[in-house]
Amino acid sequence: MFYYKVNDRLVTELKKPFNAQKIRILETAFREWSKTQFTKTSLSAVAKELKLTKAALYRYFTSKDHLLNSMTEKSAHDMETALNEFIKSHGKDSLQKLIQHYYAFLFKFFQEHPYYCAFFHSYLMRTNPEHERQFLPLKQKIDRIFISALLNDGHTDDNECLEHSLRFIQLTGFFWLMQLFRNEQQTHQRFFDFSKQASQESIRQHIRKSQIYCLNGFTANLDYNEIDTAAIEKTSWIQPREMLKADRIFSAIEQVIAEEGYTNASVEKIATRIGINKSSLYFYFKNKNDMFFKTIKREQEHFIDLTNTRLQKMNSFSEKLYSFIITLTSYTVNNPGMITILNWARYQNVGIALPHRELHKIFSQFDFKTDALQHDSLSDSKQDFSTIIIFIFFQIMYKLQDLPIKGKSHNNYLPFTRQIFSLFCNGITGYISRNKKPLQQKGKAYVKQQ
Repeated sequence: MFYYKVNDRLVTELKKPFNAQKIRILETAFREWSKTQFTKTSLSAVAKELKLTKAALYRYFTSKDHLLNSMTEKSAHDMETALNEFIKSHGKDSLQKLIQHYYAFLFKFFQEHPYYCAFFHSYLMRTNPEHERQFLPLKQKIDRIFISALLNDGHTDDNECLEHSLRFIQLTGFFWLMQLFRNEQQTHQRFFDFSKQASQESIRQHIRKSQIYCLNGFTANLDYNEIDTAAIEKTSWIQPREMLKADRIFSAIEQVIAEEGYTNASVEKIATRIGINKSSLYFYFKNKNDMFFKTIKREQEHFIDLTNTRLQKMNSFSEKLYSFIITLTSYTVNNPGMITILNWARYQNVGIALPHRELHKIFSQFDFKTDALQHDSLSDSKQDFSTIIIFIFFQIMYKLQDLPIKGKSHNNYLPFTRQIFSLFCNGITGYISRNKKPLQQKGKAYVKQQ
């Protein structure tokens, strides 16, 4: 999750009666721009909705950047206010109660402010990484109460393990929150629909899912210790010699990003690097989205082939599940450009979500879903299996994009893959029970490595 250190000056200004119009403009911008998931941030659209001229908007906001910065501060102020109330009421809860109440808080806040959810997901997460440092004070505040609850419940005080558990808690809640806004049509540019009004029953079900999956995991009757993790890692880790040779478009995108950065790596510059003009590039591709999907399709098909080859060597559902985690991690480690491409797509407003029919086509090729259902391995047999696989992908990619991949031995990633597998299978409570620290170590200070 992203949090923001609030600009007190702006908050003071917004309390003045004269600036009721500023609030109207901010709210309209949230609503209008979220319709395109902030891929189009036109002041004209905001002015038209308010029945104002653009010149009138400039009385309150001197530029579009000024308006966007104010939107960041306004949404952050509301989030901080709500978060402070939450901490005041539940900051000393037990771990189980804290997670249950925190997820209920997240869902309630973003259902009341759905356009903030669009803003965090679609704008802040693809803009300048400086935003993360600005959000750090509030992030640390919520981290502290979870760290205290984790340690009091017996969680190991190892920094890296604590960081993985914190990520798992945050990402699980955010992932299932976002499922409420999922657009059933799932076109490339509209994977989420933030105007969607979920029923109270649907909200309750999603809150309950996030609570159960975080605390107890996604699998039932599965013992983490029943598999030989070292043997599966040896069999499933993809070697560099198995990878495809780099695609020229793929390579061009990587090279331009390295030189220009994500924001400035335009299609025109990529075309120039390939040695053709932009119009010639669109002779082969319908648009920027089409270029992106055709570029990764080859990688996608190769990954499926490598994964299925490994899954066929496994016996149980748990072995296949861990093999999938190792395969996905090693494929990404051997092809760090994939993370670069995905980040470029996000910065360039490329719709990176596959239509639902394509997701089903991809995940139907993994044969361990049948094993899971036959052996009653899933906590919720009605849960869409592709959503579960996306959740694993979400957790792994979020972690790997923060790691310095080049020059690292595959052994550097195995503690992470083992913890992800453990958390996915049996949740926070299961992970803690297997890694209980001695009582005399409780309360040892956790110092996050910045």
